[in-house]
Amino acid sequence: MNGLDEKLDLILNMAQELIGTRTMFISRTGNDIFSVLRAQSNNGSLIKTGDSIQLNHAL
Repeated sequence: MNGLDEKLDLILNMAQELIGTRTMFISRTGNDIFSVLRAQSNNGSLIKTGDSIQLNHAL
């Protein structure tokens, strides 16, 4: 795991503790694409790290 991956995991873990939700993710948009950089789920959403979809199809 590289430094960025470790930082993303730390951010998601802290956010899950503070917010208390089952699914957290960090994403970005660009070139009309919605990309999930990192996702963590505790029996929540089916979204996963690396998912990408057309921005106009994202909720």
